[in-house]
Amino acid sequence: VQAGITDQVLAMFTNLDKYKDMLDSHTNGSSAVSRSQVGMSAGASSGLSGMSSLDEVHGFCLSVEESTIPGAGKGVFVKTSSPDITIMPGTLLGFMPGRVHLPEHLRTKEHIAKLFPDDDFMLMSRADGCVIDARTANQVPSNAFAHCHYANHPSEGMEPNVLQATYDFQADPLGIDEFPQALRHHIPNTYATPPTLLGTPDRSAFMQSIVLLATKPLHTGDEIFLDYRLNPDRADLPPWYAHYDADAVRKRLAQ
Repeated sequence: VQAGITDQVLAMFTNLDKYKDMLDSHTNGSSAVSRSQVGMSAGASSGLSGMSSLDEVHGFCLSVEESTIPGAGKGVFVKTSSPDITIMPGTLLGFMPGRVHLPEHLRTKEHIAKLFPDDDFMLMSRADGCVIDARTANQVPSNAFAHCHYANHPSEGMEPNVLQATYDFQADPLGIDEFPQALRHHIPNTYATPPTLLGTPDRSAFMQSIVLLATKPLHTGDEIFLDYRLNPDRADLPPWYAHYDADAVRKRLAQ
């Protein structure tokens, strides 16, 4: 699974660089487009006359717009280069941006207390105990596919169309089998506190992340819905929250 995701990440990041080069070329010697501008969503630079948008380069992009769920605020949508394109299940859609909190630091009550309250449900945990704080998305490198923190939980009667998956950007002390250095500027995550040798001895990953994968066929204009998987036994669940699969959440919590 990790290898399959890596192939898609490499293609996505390569196309982001290709798009930046196209923007730079379009300036015809004027001020070059910065890498941060490539972090804009849904072809935000396509207002340049005759300029291809990111969805034309990669096949699709993400767009942050008003959610189709009343009162939910912003949502994230897919935009394809053609209405005939279908995004198939298993497709990497994007990343959960923000600072990464490692298990070695989350062992202290003081560190955990700094992360709460999380009224907008912007904290996402991985099975290995790492937590990504998407509230800090503006503190990490921008990436046009790192808007997944805008994914809303489906309303009652609706189904999620994506799932979250753990993904590690691979490291290798020998530099033989690792994520390419030339593409690392697109990684939309940084450490809240750097790992220590004793606390995090595993150095097989130089950065931990969370990605969203499509679970249903998606078409241009479709909004992304993610099951937040909140504890069904909590007494303080928000009134808008509808359980999609409470039993599955209980099993996950019991593991």
